[in-house]
Amino acid sequence: MNETPETITWSLARSALGHTLLAHTRRGVCLVLPGDSEVCLRNTVSRFLPAHRLREQCLADSNWHLRLLDWIESPGEKLHVPLDVTGTPFQRRVFEALGMIPPGQTRSYQAIAEQLGMPGGSRAVAGACAANRLALLIPCHRVIRSDGSLGGYRWGMAWKQALLERERAFIEGEAG
Repeated sequence: MNETPETITWSLARSALGHTLLAHTRRGVCLVLPGDSEVCLRNTVSRFLPAHRLREQCLADSNWHLRLLDWIESPGEKLHVPLDVTGTPFQRRVFEALGMIPPGQTRSYQAIAEQLGMPGGSRAVAGACAANRLALLIPCHRVIRSDGSLGGYRWGMAWKQALLERERAFIEGEAG
């Protein structure tokens, strides 16, 4: 059976933290890429979505991207957009656990592994985080090493640090 590849619509934007690319299917957001430049993101989108037809959309017509940009400005709020998540059953369990970490807070890879009933699974949790295609929306930036250091981040340590600082500042500003 020869299936027609799904069309995925994407848009680019600049936020307070840098450039973002957001792509969506008819089911929901399937890819969020932070990056240093629009050129870099344009060159990357087809690598992440190789078997699909890609259609660029004007930012003004991308309701989901506009909502993401608003969320970056107010990161303590819950962002309600439908997601089209891909991943193994284990990765999906990790993504669900990440979604329960409140903005401005962190958990260790080990704590997530223990929460999932896998006390020795911190590397597997790190691998799931690295497979996350929905940066910001599935908050893998909130996962750190057991010693309190940031650890790695697929999208770069500057993004991870900035996201955590922005969330903490927003939460502290609301409490103060």
